[in-house]
Parts: sequence; C-alpha cells; structure tokens
Amino acid sequence: MAIVTWWNEALEALSGEAYFLEARRRTAGQGLVACENLFNTYVRAVCGQQVNTAVAEKMAQSVFEYAGDKGDNAADALAGSSVDALRNLGLSQTKAGALVAIAQKYVEGSFTAPALEALDDAAVRARLTGVKGVGPWTADMVLIFGLNRPDVWAQTDFGLRKALEKTGLGAKDPRVWAPWRTAATWLLWQSLTATPVQY
Repeated sequence: MAIVTWWNEALEALSGEAYFLEARRRTAGQGLVACENLFNTYVRAVCGQQVNTAVAEKMAQSVFEYAGDKGDNAADALAGSSVDALRNLGLSQTKAGALVAIAQKYVEGSFTAPALEALDDAAVRARLTGVKGVGPWTADMVLIFGLNRPDVWAQTDFGLRKALEKTGLGAKDPRVWAPWRTAATWLLWQSLTATPVQY
C-alpha cells in the first residue's frame, strides 16, 4: 500500500511544531495510505458513524460479504439492494439508507472519484451531505481517506478532540497547520493508537 504523494512535504511543513516533529519520528515509514477504491471508503465511513473501530470494521465486512465483493462490484450490488436487506445485517435504518443511496449515485457516476476530483473540499462536502445519513464527519472521512485531500480538519471527530486534549494542542488554532491539516489530524490520531487509522 502506497503512501500519498504529498506526505513527506506535509511532515516537513508540520515539523516546526514539537509534537509533530516527535510524531514524525515515531511513525517513520507510516502515513496516509493512497486510496485504491473510493467505494470501499464510503462503506467504511458510513459503517464507522458513532461506533468504535472494531464494530465499524465488523459491520463493513458484513456489507462486503453481502455484496459478494468490494469496490465497484460491491457498488453495483448495493445499488440494487433494498434498505431492509442491509438492515438485516445489523445496520441502522439511516446507515442502510445512506449506503444504498451512495451506491446508486456511485453507479450513476456523480459519486465516483473522477466526478469529485474537479470539486473543491467544500463542494465535495455539499454533494456528499446531500445524502440523508451523511453528515460532516462522514464527508471528512471520505475527503481524507477516499480522496486523500491534504487540508481536511475533521473537527467533529471525537478521536481528534481527545487527541488534542491529550497532546496539549487543543488551544492552538488549527489554521496554523494549513494546508496540511489532514496530516496533522492523522498524526494526532496516532497519539491514541499504535495502529494507523484507515477507512
């Protein structure tokens, strides 16, 4: 799995902050993994809403098993699925509805990577959150892990808020880390877990 192309530049820019300099040393060889298939990120992001990582991953695996595959094949399967079928996997009504709607838009073409690449971050958020069940947190996870945008500050994420408190960086204005706030977010998450975060 390849790291995003801009990662080293981001780390270099953030290294003026003592915490990020140490985090850079501690996580050497790791980084944000370049997305190989955007639809997989959609599934993991929706399944990850308001649950812990283990529960989210188990839920996502159930969805992929139900679809019989991952990636574009899974999108085709879910686009033709019913909300009730996904609810039978243990998903809430909201998550099931969001996944079916996202799959349909992905198959239609408006939620694919090429369709979103031409949009800025705000426009991507607006398009994604137009789907019922997709809020700011889910959109941010897609921007970070699915589209690999470099300057996403996932301010609604509980883990990020917890990491800011733990590291003593909560009083900082995150705009000082622009245009590399995705890397700052990822490194702060690493203060909470030894396993790199990935959706």
